[in-house]
Amino acid sequence: TTTVSAGCTCFLVDNLRRPPSEGCNSKLDIVFLLDSSSSEGPANFKKQVQFVENFVNQFNVGPDAAQFSVVTFSTTVHNEFYLNTHSTVSGVVRGIHKVIYHTGQTYTDKALNHAHRVSFKPQHGGRPDAEKIVIVLTDGISADPTHTRIQAKALNASGVEVIAVGIGSSVSNTELNAIASDSSHVFKVQDFDILNSIQNLLTNVTCHQADLRKCHFLCNNYSPQAIHHCHLFFFSIF
Repeated sequence: TTTVSAGCTCFLVDNLRRPPSEGCNSKLDIVFLLDSSSSEGPANFKKQVQFVENFVNQFNVGPDAAQFSVVTFSTTVHNEFYLNTHSTVSGVVRGIHKVIYHTGQTYTDKALNHAHRVSFKPQHGGRPDAEKIVIVLTDGISADPTHTRIQAKALNASGVEVIAVGIGSSVSNTELNAIASDSSHVFKVQDFDILNSIQNLLTNVTCHQADLRKCHFLCNNYSPQAIHHCHLFFFSIF
């Protein structure tokens, strides 16, 4: 289990690891920030993109369900497609198949700034009543750690939930925790070949983000309702 202050258990990892029984119907605006730096190489970048495709296939896509955007980053940021570019799962998958590997250095700060300043704008499909989520996948330390921390803080402060996925042995735990909304939003895998090992957990955490956030709020505020709420929440959805 994962616990927070006051000894309140906020979510049960064993339950969250179960594959979704059906497509996620939550209203979510999800932006993937994919590391496209030279250290990955084309083969590993392709595995990263395949992971995103598998992830998307577990969601329902539409105006009252999930929307997806993909952004790649290295020395520069490339917006592959916006939240409102594709309105179906098949459309999003087609967009993913067109994602290009742009090599360069790891300027994670630029990607976080893009997500904050551009990705969730109404003209790009951002919806005021949707849960806003950014999922960062990276295999190394950013080229500018100071600015990465600054941009991550700004993005989190804007109300976006940020999930950080570190791949391989070159990632920095300190930086992953600085990027993510909190430590429960940090995931690590040893290499690109086992990204699928966190697929179900990441899918369920993302799908139920609004409920998890409410649960964390209750726990962190020492509310006696917390355990009751979390108990009802988890045993009603799994």
